[in-house]
Amino acid sequence: MTVAIGRAQNLPDHLPVPKELSNELIRSLQIDGYELLAGRIAPASFKGMKLNQEDDFLICLISGLQPANLEVIRHHHHEAEETFVNGNWGATSNETRNFFVAVLRGLREIATSRGRLAALQFGTDRSLIQNYVTLGIITEEEKEAVSKLWVLLSYSGPHVGIQPQDRARLTRLLVLGITQWLCLKFIAYERNGFKPVG
Repeated sequence: MTVAIGRAQNLPDHLPVPKELSNELIRSLQIDGYELLAGRIAPASFKGMKLNQEDDFLICLISGLQPANLEVIRHHHHEAEETFVNGNWGATSNETRNFFVAVLRGLREIATSRGRLAALQFGTDRSLIQNYVTLGIITEEEKEAVSKLWVLLSYSGPHVGIQPQDRARLTRLLVLGITQWLCLKFIAYERNGFKPVG
C-alpha cells in the first residue's frame, strides 16, 4: 500500500484518477485506525489511545443501551464513515451531526420510557439538550459544552482557516469524545434508577 500510495501521489496532475484512488485508500486507512506517516503505515493514535478502538467502544456502549432507534444510529455512523472515505466532506459533516442527534434522541427516549418519566415534548430538537438537564442526566454547565458542539456541527457556512477535509475529520473526533462521555453519564444515570447521580 505504501508503495502504491507513494507512486500515485507523485504522478503528474493530468492523471487524477490514481491520486484520487490513493487518497481514498488513505482515508480508508484512517477509518480503520491507521495513518500514513513519513511514507509508512502506522497505527493512528494519540499517546496510548487508538481511535478505531475508541470508536468500537462507543458503538458497543450505544448497542448495550439498546435505544429504540439503534438502527438509525448505526446507519448514520456507517454513512459518516463511508462519506469520509469517499472524500465527500459536506456529507461527512452532515452524517456526523445526524449520528450525534440520533444518539441524543435515543438516550432521551430511553430515559422517558424505561425510566417511566413524564414524556417530554418530542418533535423538535430545539429543546433536546435542555431535556438532558431537565431529566438530570447533565448539569447546566455540562449542557454548555454539548450545546457548543451542537452549534459547531449545525453551522454549515464557511469555516475560516479550516479546510472542509479538516472540518470533517475534527467533527468526527469531537463527536466521538462527547458522545462517549454522554453515554457513560447516561449509564450512571440509568444505574441510579433514572435519577441524577450526585
